[in-house]
Amino acid sequence: MSERRTQYDPPPCRASRTPKAASLLGVNWLLCGLILLSLPGCSGCRQDADARKKAAEARKKLAEKKEKEKKKPKPNFEFSLPRVVPHDDQPVQRIKPGHWVSVSQRMRANNFDFQGQTTWVPLGKSGRPLPLDRTGYRMSLSRPLSLPKKQQNRKRVEMVLFAPAGKQRRSTFSMNLTDRGGRRHESRPESFGLMEAHEYLFVVLAREPARYGYLKVQNSVQPPSAGDMTPTRMVYYHVLLPKLDERVPLPTSMLTATSIAYILWDDLDPDAMSGEQQDALVDWLHWGGQLLISGPNSLDTLRGSFLEPFLPALGDESIELTSEDLDLLNKEWTAPFAELQNRPLRALRPWSGVKLQLPNSGPSVNVTVSSPRGLPLVVERRVGRGRVVVSAFRFSEHDLIYWPGFDGFLNGCLLRRPPRKFSKGDFGNPHVDWVSADGIQHVRFDRRDPRTVTKLRLFSRDTGYRYDPPPEPADENFDGDTNELIGRAPSPGIGGWNDFNLVSNAARETVREAAGIEIPSASFVLWVLVAYLVVLVPLNWTTFRLMGRIEWAWIAAPVISLACAGVVIKLAQLDIGFARSNTEIAVIETQADYPRAHVTRFNALYTSLSTPYTVTLDDPDALVQPFAVDAGYVQPLGTTPTTVECHRGADVTLTGFHVLSNRTGLIHSEQMLGLGGGISVAGGNEYQISVTNGTDYNLQRAALVRRRGSQDLEIAWLDQLLSAQTATAVFEAVQRDRLRQRWTVGDDGQPRGVELDLWPIIETALQVDEFESGEVRLIALALDQPLPGVTISPSAPQKRVAAVFVAHLQYPQLPPPQRDFNTAAQFQPKPLAVDGERDDNVNDQPVDQPQ
Repeated sequence: MSERRTQYDPPPCRASRTPKAASLLGVNWLLCGLILLSLPGCSGCRQDADARKKAAEARKKLAEKKEKEKKKPKPNFEFSLPRVVPHDDQPVQRIKPGHWVSVSQRMRANNFDFQGQTTWVPLGKSGRPLPLDRTGYRMSLSRPLSLPKKQQNRKRVEMVLFAPAGKQRRSTFSMNLTDRGGRRHESRPESFGLMEAHEYLFVVLAREPARYGYLKVQNSVQPPSAGDMTPTRMVYYHVLLPKLDERVPLPTSMLTATSIAYILWDDLDPDAMSGEQQDALVDWLHWGGQLLISGPNSLDTLRGSFLEPFLPALGDESIELTSEDLDLLNKEWTAPFAELQNRPLRALRPWSGVKLQLPNSGPSVNVTVSSPRGLPLVVERRVGRGRVVVSAFRFSEHDLIYWPGFDGFLNGCLLRRPPRKFSKGDFGNPHVDWVSADGIQHVRFDRRDPRTVTKLRLFSRDTGYRYDPPPEPADENFDGDTNELIGRAPSPGIGGWNDFNLVSNAARETVREAAGIEIPSASFVLWVLVAYLVVLVPLNWTTFRLMGRIEWAWIAAPVISLACAGVVIKLAQLDIGFARSNTEIAVIETQADYPRAHVTRFNALYTSLSTPYTVTLDDPDALVQPFAVDAGYVQPLGTTPTTVECHRGADVTLTGFHVLSNRTGLIHSEQMLGLGGGISVAGGNEYQISVTNGTDYNLQRAALVRRRGSQDLEIAWLDQLLSAQTATAVFEAVQRDRLRQRWTVGDDGQPRGVELDLWPIIETALQVDEFESGEVRLIALALDQPLPGVTISPSAPQKRVAAVFVAHLQYPQLPPPQRDFNTAAQFQPKPLAVDGERDDNVNDQPVDQPQ
């Protein structure tokens, strides 16, 4: 009988387990041992502790390093690279020699508050201060500067600089920071590239500036230069594409915008510009600036803005433009050229456009491009000497910029430049020249002549400008390291500050004759000596002998000597003692119906005793410099130029201008000045015209001068034109032999009371070559009416002032745009197709693809 276990019976003994169970148990123990062996145990704990210790030490060292860096002194000042205004992100900053320019730079003080000034001094190749051309002076330019310690953002500091024309290829300045105690804290060189005479700026002010990158590779901007033997391509315009995040990078004065030829405006908010920038832009327009406004969005933002009075059209309703609307554009700028006819301008998709609303009255407007259905597509109007262009479409349309005829349209219609003729250069690439409409090379303009690149003109700077073509440089004339010309420096071109143009030379002649000492002639000295001896001896002796008092003749002798000395002084026009005189001639240039003028002053300061002068101009944007006395001036051996400082703050002050005894020093200054109103012409007929003087100045010797066709000048005499007066005059042929007499001598044959001979300046305003056909000018004098804005100390007891008014009252109507004689496509290598044959159907595309 088997034994039965109950739940109360104890479990069987372990020894009673089967061998199979025992083997399984052994395996389990083996696995546990392996697991235990894999654990770090005591040695693993030590390794973790070491790692933690090393990490802690690394963190400690890093903290100590950061602490040391905190304690390490930072440089006293931090500077950004200076940026020319206007500018974009291009690394090379360029200025034009002989032009004034505004430069912006950011600065920060790290270790202390700084109160003082920043001073810029132009340097020559030797690193020494560069003297002003043909003068005994060199000039430093400064402005006050306040830098709080550790300010969060670097402060923007703007300076107005003058780059003297010289032999250097770059313009280098020494920039110094000096505190109020005169201690110099920082000195560093700042350098700029120099533009050639024919190089100017093309500024794009657009919400999306990258869309206009294609402009940089147009032949109108970078003309083909085959045959020039130059390693770099010729450039007419440096296209700037600034980002408009912080501020609009435009100058606050037209006087520092003379290197800007064109501005393209696309959907920019005009309120983003300061009031000073708005005034400067309008001034720039009236003196020849060219403003291209891209539609359609821009016209909405410009409505009611400061530019609205000068627009040739306003925007109306939105429209779409199709290929059919572009037929007339194709007919004018594509069809005449066989090589372009198979690639006309087409709108692959309808363009967004705007219906242009032309004014019903006011200044005349030119419609340069229209559609077959009568819609104006591109319109323009003159504003003073300048021009505003408005388009119904956007200049960055994809189809437009890939159109092969675009460059010709840009050159002839938008930029309004002379037609071009392309030819085959020495290396098979195109070469280009300016030509007349019949394809004959233009005899007036060399292709580097700046008059074809910019329309800006200032009467006192550019009258009588003559372009002197430089010799074509050879390869050995280039520096292999810098790729820059050796031995030929850029000249100022149009708009440059020039002490030796027609107006400057005429003003120098007048003020030098009027100021200083009038040296007696030899005959005058002999006559005075004879008269003195006659009075002193025979007359004196005879008189007292007849009176019976011969002894009195000895008493009268010294009295007679003193009296004769007084007569000599009077006759020789010499002032004994501390005599000073100030002779000022101003040239006032204005445009029709415009209340502001460009004023150029030439001051001659004479002193009989060496005197330091201070010149103060109350306009913070005014310009001032010592004026060259002689075109042949050479610094005397053993002497150094005198340093003058032009300090710019709430006003502009020129200090350190020393004039030696019995010498005359000359000062040249410029500013924009309000006249209280404008001068305008109205109505009349072929022979008669009316003019109204809306300025605050009474004008004398006034005359209207015009040129009709190829004829000589005609003149209409007004004589006196008082403020707020309207006068009518009749034109007659100019009799040049009587002009000077009419301006300086009255009908009675007597001088007209003009102390200063202003005829040399008037004569420059009558240069026939300077008149456009159909232009009308007012030339007048303003006598004994001191212009405000300039104070010279110490003051002179003798002061003579006079001004010459030159008002441009009418310009001729703009002619139709002129297309090129041919195209560059005739001479450009054509791309190869897959089979190796040239493919005439492949479009030439710009190198810079628009975004």
